[in-house]
Amino acid sequence: MKASPSNIKDIDKYYLDTYIRVPEVDPEDLFYVRSVQSTGLIVKSVLKQMEGLIHLSEESPYTIQNPLVNRAQWVSHGDSAFFVARIPARMWKKGVCSSNTRISKLSNLGGLSSESLSQAGLTALAKTPTYVYTLSHKKKGTSIFSKDWVLQHSTGRLYFLNFLVGKVSNNGKRVVIPREYAEITLPDVFKKSEVVYV
Repeated sequence: MKASPSNIKDIDKYYLDTYIRVPEVDPEDLFYVRSVQSTGLIVKSVLKQMEGLIHLSEESPYTIQNPLVNRAQWVSHGDSAFFVARIPARMWKKGVCSSNTRISKLSNLGGLSSESLSQAGLTALAKTPTYVYTLSHKKKGTSIFSKDWVLQHSTGRLYFLNFLVGKVSNNGKRVVIPREYAEITLPDVFKKSEVVYV
């Protein structure tokens, strides 16, 4: 959405109290919209933790984007992986907020635990995703292969979206997948792996 003084009511309705991306201000950060005024948006940066005013004008409108490009995707921060998904029934707010977005963190034991919009989860969402295209046998934590695929190294658990679909063993040389997931195409990183359906 183009943000300008002429559509300030729509901005207030759809983006107040949500996290947004404004590429013209900083393409690698998210902003929490604290207030919508006739002169602009009072926002707080997720990464820099600073408040500021995004001045709106008709001559050079800003682009407001939802930071969640896909309805559901894996993002990472440090060694942690987060599964971020929109809640379909609550999507009238266009920015990311706690009522329309669910963030789950992949634990060290391989399970998903739901969290609020934490600083770590928002930081992961703010940054451009970094995907891994090779298997590192000494890697700790997680490897995200695409927006859909993640591997939890300590347990060998392989997830497609938020579904546990397999187990990776022998440093990635073997992947065991239940038969009901046989139609899913594995990431290219497992091309040379032995795939066993059980």
